[in-house]
Amino acid sequence: MKKALIALLVLVALGCGIYVGYEMYTKAPENAIIGTWNNDELEGAYYEFNEDGTMSGKVTVLSVTTGINGTYTLDKDTKTLSISYQLKSPLLSLETKYDLQKTFEFTKDGKLILTDENGDATTFTKAENNN
Repeated sequence: MKKALIALLVLVALGCGIYVGYEMYTKAPENAIIGTWNNDELEGAYYEFNEDGTMSGKVTVLSVTTGINGTYTLDKDTKTLSISYQLKSPLLSLETKYDLQKTFEFTKDGKLILTDENGDATTFTKAENNN
């Protein structure tokens, strides 16, 4: 009886440890940001963040949506997302490099809020085909 009780306690402790580890891993910003995030305000605009620090997406400039490719880093201590990307638009005849720094917040309802230095916030929703 004693051995069965000890075995049960070990299993419960192990299960709790696995659950806590999983929650910490999935809730870590560097893991939570991976995937495609659709801009809630601009249809067709999105960011896609990859595990290797690269990103791509579509942004809207002067009412024209165009593709981007670049890199990103997260500083979880300051909650800062740094994005660097090249925008090439044959329609707008421009090629511009952007270096952005935004604070980030993941909400309980699964949204990503990026806020610039002026306090302007943009809300993103993770695409359904992502975890």
